[in-house]
Order: sequence, then structure tokens, then C-alpha cells
Amino acid sequence: MSGARGWVFLLLIGGLAWSQAPSGPVVNPRGVLNAFSQQPAPSAVAPGGILSIEGLNLGPPEGIIPDGFPLPTQVGEPPIQVLINDKAAPILSVRPTRILVQVPWDTPVGLATVVVRRGEATSRPARVMVNRLEPAIRTVDDKGYGEAAGRLSGSVLALSATGLGPTQPRVGDGEPGPTDPPARPREQVRAFIGGFPARVRATLSPDRPGVFDLRIEVPEEAKPGDLITLLVGTRRANLVTFGSAQQPEIEFLPIPEDAPPFRSLVTAGIRGSYAIASGARDDDGCYPSFLLDFARRRAAKIEACLTAAPAARSPVVAASDSPRLAAFLGPPVGNPPAGLSSKVIIFDPAREDPLTVELPEAAVSLLAQPGGDFAAVLPGTPARTLIIDGETGELRQPAVGGTAAGAAVPRPEVEGYPQVLLVSALPQNLFAALVTDSADKPTRARLVVLNRQGEVQGERDFPPGWVPLVAPARPQAGAQLAAQLRRIAAYFDGLKQTFYVLARRSDDSRHAIIAFTAENLKADVVELPDSWFVAACSPTIPMFTLELARKLVLLGAGAPESEIKDPCPASGFVLFDLEAQKISAIPLPGQGQFDADPATTGDVNDFIYGSNTDPSRRNMADTLFVLDGVTASAFRMTLPAGATSFANPTPLPALNAVIALASNRLAGDAGFVYFDLERAEARLLPTPEGFAQVGLVGVFTATRKLLARGIKSGGGSQYLIYDLVTGHLLMPSNPERVAWVGNVVRAAAGQAGAAQPAPGAPQPGQGQQ
Repeated sequence: MSGARGWVFLLLIGGLAWSQAPSGPVVNPRGVLNAFSQQPAPSAVAPGGILSIEGLNLGPPEGIIPDGFPLPTQVGEPPIQVLINDKAAPILSVRPTRILVQVPWDTPVGLATVVVRRGEATSRPARVMVNRLEPAIRTVDDKGYGEAAGRLSGSVLALSATGLGPTQPRVGDGEPGPTDPPARPREQVRAFIGGFPARVRATLSPDRPGVFDLRIEVPEEAKPGDLITLLVGTRRANLVTFGSAQQPEIEFLPIPEDAPPFRSLVTAGIRGSYAIASGARDDDGCYPSFLLDFARRRAAKIEACLTAAPAARSPVVAASDSPRLAAFLGPPVGNPPAGLSSKVIIFDPAREDPLTVELPEAAVSLLAQPGGDFAAVLPGTPARTLIIDGETGELRQPAVGGTAAGAAVPRPEVEGYPQVLLVSALPQNLFAALVTDSADKPTRARLVVLNRQGEVQGERDFPPGWVPLVAPARPQAGAQLAAQLRRIAAYFDGLKQTFYVLARRSDDSRHAIIAFTAENLKADVVELPDSWFVAACSPTIPMFTLELARKLVLLGAGAPESEIKDPCPASGFVLFDLEAQKISAIPLPGQGQFDADPATTGDVNDFIYGSNTDPSRRNMADTLFVLDGVTASAFRMTLPAGATSFANPTPLPALNAVIALASNRLAGDAGFVYFDLERAEARLLPTPEGFAQVGLVGVFTATRKLLARGIKSGGGSQYLIYDLVTGHLLMPSNPERVAWVGNVVRAAAGQAGAAQPAPGAPQPGQGQQ
């Protein structure tokens, strides 16, 4: 559902155009959603998928549900159409405030425009992202999360899904699937329930265009409330549950007496009951580790030496969409940038024994890859990558044009421009490189277009008097860290085939965006409004993309900066309209300021946020400033009663929200503050009576639950479960003889006045994945 702020905006726009409520169709820019996943805008769908469009005056009061197939692309009188990229879409239903359509099967991948036409009146265009695959499972009450809407017959669960991609045989727009033979997805479909593999059969529904019928064989180990994970190719559907659990269940697994103090706990990506706990790295480079399998009630010592780089907290890498875990086998033969090990061990709950893989040479790092595979990065310039099949252990080269780590990036060599500040990928295997005479304070600069072999395809100097705006270097930052920081703000717009770079006048009197067109590299200067500059007093200059409004957002300040400041003050937002090629500035309400450090700013579905910072209470804030990228308006969110400050704002894109620790004297002693960005409301999830502090462990979007660790006032800790929809709190008791969960604090809260972690111990929630 769209929030109140969006509706108020729409009605105001109508009032500006008409003296009364609008008579033509009005589409809510945040109301164009995937009908099954209900992913907040900018939402994503696949060709053939089902799209929900919310707004005003979209259809007649009595509504329209067409009969017969194929579905019509025009209904009612005056005629109603939905145009997706100017092509009429098949219509499933029409109501005054909502239209359901099928996305045409031939809709190209990328950002698409959505327009509702009713007679001669046309809505303003809204936008939706079209991906080749975007699987989504239908849920109870069409919420997009929680319990899957389906029917269990014996051990077979029947569900509905959309966005599984093209079928074999093909079907036409607005047509249901054939029955003999049925139409099946061309991509591989896999399913897991509770992390256990489940056989699945997917066919296009014979009576519902765009909808797939799923039949999933429920594993014996599955329990009500377990997560259902559906994968099409490597694309994962919205996470939903198999039925619902009445109460949380705590599983307890005693650790053997010979286990070391654990420093990390890594769980399998889709099976939290399968994990590896590791101690500190020893003198031989090995991490003493135990395999924890709660399903089999087993905690087993891993006799092999698991290793990683010296600074790594854990040697274990978890696959994101399978229950596998992997690590290098040690002892290490070297340290990065040299290779660590030429052997990889893969743990899989489907195997009794782990799988050992031999690499042709020692690798530097190990990465998770889609589909339950892993990638070993081999040393060299450039680095090379081998893909490890997570099931068989077979090695293969990355797919041509793939994005696996280690892909070669050309480095230009341009006479008179020794410093390379940026290399960015362009279409058609080209790259844009920004070269200058100085890394910190350039006096001249050039944009160079290269092919993958490093050959120059085109180049253009910056306009006279302009140079790139470079963020100040962090004091005493090593070369490797400096290279990782985004000190240049740049963006390539595929629709206009234009490359944009943030720039300043040589005398620092103005800031601007330089637009280099791809066709001839013509350079145009678009200056910021008078008295506005980009906040450039942190080692990275944040730049945000507003997909719904086709704009870029930078954080604005009232004066140019060239040195590090902590906090880095910003007084508003600078918006660059990619269509109009114009820049505007929006000051914060009440002459406020917030910290432009990327650690305290962020983007949640085109809501850009930042928090003010009290220099006397570092990292504590009492106000969240927000830019609504759709309405181009800024607002402030203050704390609810019961808290005086907050820290560690964490974005929750699935909920259009930000969660933060709420405090009075100590971080988390007031609970959590939940900032609902769409409704512009802040509410407190309080620390319960008898507890001194809480700490965030994780947020489970499939059930809209927040898991916290609570430190008891008299000593001890336990887990707390907050419902982010209702605000209700569950406090499951610890297992018998368990006083602490997580790390034991040094002093009992309320006795010494604070609950502090033991020296060197991670904060609650750290080391748990």
C-alpha cells in the first residue's frame, strides 16, 4: 500500500492542475509494484509477470474483469489502456484505485515506463524495473511476505508464482498455458524448504495468464514456519514461509569441552541450522573450527586446518542460495597478495563427508557465486578467477562477459596525465577512464574511452577552468585503502548514453556536473545553483540514483571543502534531472544539518536519508533528515518519546524503513527506533523491563521480525523478537542452564552502570551471519 505522504502529494498536484479533484487517471509513482512480491517501488517484474498499478480515477466505480482469452489490451468506455514502454498490456482487472496487467512477453530488460490512458486523458509516466527473471510467490492476503498462499495435499504443496521467465513452448500475451504439452520455464527451477532440497515442478497455469503452478514435494524435515526458497536460474524469489509457526522454537546444541572460545559463527545462506563456528587464528594460520548441524543434533570438530588471510575473522564463506559452506585448506603457503592455499574444502549437509577440491595453484581469496558455487581468485595482474562447482568440485572458467571477480580492467597510459582516478565500465566492452596530473589536487584532466585491450577509442579534455572534484584523502590511509575509496562521483546514463563527472572550478568558486556524450564526447557544464556546493569533506563523495524520478542526488553544502571534517556537514540535497539536464537544490527544513559521511547516509527505494551528529556525543543523533525522491521534498523525523538519541541507522529496503539503536545514556538502553519513511513516522520498540540494553542481531523480512539480544539488568542475556508490523514483543526463554546468549559481558548491567563486552569480544550480533 502507498503511504499517506505519497497520496497527499498526488492530490496537491491534481489541485494545481485543476480546481477540483482530477478527472483523468493519476498513477502513484510508488504504487507500481510486482503484484505477487509487493516489492516497494522501484519494484521489479519479469516479462510475462503480473504488475499492480495503484492510483486515482483508473477505472469506473463498478470495476471491470474481462472474460475470455487472450486478455484484452483495452477495456471499458471511455477505453482504458495500460502502456508499458508505449505497448498496450493485457488487462486482468480494473478498479478505480488499482489495475492488474500482464507485462508483455517481449518487454525489453531495463527501466520501463508505465502509463494509464483513459479516453483522451493520460497519466504521468511511472517506472518499473524489468528483469529477465524475477520470480515471486503469491502469499496469504497478497502481502508479498509471510505465509505462502497454497494448498498442502499429502506431502505436495501447491503454490502460485510469476516471473519465472520464458517458457517452452512459447505463449502469447494475455494467453494461459497449454495443457498438452504444458508450458515449462526454460530456466532451471529449484526449491528449498527450511534449507532442505525439495523437488519442484513448474508449469504455466492453463487458466491464469502469467501465473505458474508450482508443485513442491515437502521434505520430511520441514516444519511449519520454515522458509521457502525458490530459485529460477540464479534469481531468488521473495522469501515466504511454509505455513506459520505458532511460537518461536529454540534449538540447543551443547559444544564439546575441547572447543576453543569461538570468535565467529557462519551459517549457511538458506539453512540457519547448519553452521561452522571458529576460534582465533593460531600460529600455524589455522582456525580451530566445529561443524554444527542442528538437524542431526551434532557438533563435530573439523580435523582439517581451515585458513584465511591473517586479518579475516572467519575462514568460512557461505553460499547465498544454497546450504553449502567453503574454506581454504591450510596451513597457508603464503599471505596475500601471494596465494594462500591450493585446496578448497566444501561442506554440504547433503553429503556425509566434505568435498575437497584441488586448484592448479594457490589462490588469494574465495568468494560465493550464484547457484551454490564458489570462485577462487588466483594472484596476478590482472587477477584470474576459477569457478568451483559446489556440487561436484569441477573447475571451469568464468562465462565470457561474466562479472566474476578478477575480470581484467584496462589501465590507460596517457602522456602528461599520470594519475588514473577512475575506470568505469561502459556498454560494448568499453571503459571510461578519468586521468589527471595529480591524484589529490588536479589542475587538468581528461576523459579517455578504452577498449578491453587498453586501446584508446576516444578522449576529451575537461572544459577550460574545470577539474574533477576529488574527495580529500583520509590521513595516513594506505595505498590499498585509498584505492578502494570512491573519491570521484561519476555516473553513466545508458538511456542518454552520457557519462557524468562531478567537477569544480579551478579556483573552487563553483561546483558542476560535466556531461560527456558518448557519441562525440562533447563536454557540457551544468553548474550547481548559486551558493550551493557538494559536501566533499569525507573520503568518499556519496552519489545516489533515483530510478523513479530519473535524477541523481548529491549532498549539498553552503561552502566548498577540501579537507576531512568529522562530522562532514551537509545542509541539503542537490538534484540533477537527467531528462532536463538541470540542477536544483533542496535545503533541509529548519536550517538543519546532517553528516555527509557514507556510513550515516543511505538510499532506501529513492528515499535518501542522513542523520545529524552531535560532536560531543560522537555517532549519536536525534534527527533523521529524508529526501523523498519522488516528490523532491525534504522532511525531518524526530525521535518518539522514550529516547533522546539514536545510532547505527540500518536501511530496511523491503519495508521502506530505517532501524536504529535508541538510547538515553547507553546505546540500546531505550530499545530501537523504527523510521517508517513512506509514512514519515517514527516509533519506539522499547527495551523491555528487566533489561539494560538491546543489540541488533538481524531482521527477517520474510516474517517482518527483528531479532535482538537483550542484556539483563541483573546479568545474563537472551534473545528478543520484535514484530515490526504490530510492535509486539516475544521473549523466548533460554534453554535450561544457559544464562548468556552471544558474548558474556564484563560486568552485569545495572551493577557497574554499564554492560560492556569483554575485551576483544565482538558486539552482540557480530560474527553471526
